[in-house]
Amino acid sequence: DIYEDSWFIETVRDLMTTFGTYSWSEDKEAKEEAKSQLQKKILPLYLPKLNDKFVENGGRDTGYLVGGHLTAATFFVAASFDVVFYHEEREEEWLPILQTHAPDLVGFMVDKREREFAHYFLDEAKRPKRDS
Repeated sequence: DIYEDSWFIETVRDLMTTFGTYSWSEDKEAKEEAKSQLQKKILPLYLPKLNDKFVENGGRDTGYLVGGHLTAATFFVAASFDVVFYHEEREEEWLPILQTHAPDLVGFMVDKREREFAHYFLDEAKRPKRDS
């Protein structure tokens, strides 16, 4: 589970680096280049891999990315995708890309957003208990 957890976190962290360039760059050319790279190369390459790994790990049935329970990857990916794909100023532009290349992850995000996932994770009383 630790390897799988790290894989999801590091893959999404790589995506977030390019989104950071797109979001925060004041250089118009760099911003447009980052956007083009995201839309044409990076997201079409990485999102299907994330989606496939989610399905392979049983995520459709469990609602979690790794091991059928809450892990750092589930929290990190849900929070990162919420910022990128579901931010009200970006949703129309970026959500269709997620829907096209990672349809199962869309279901994952809808589930996490409906349950106010961050609050669920941070409230220790509601946090799932893990058998040690």
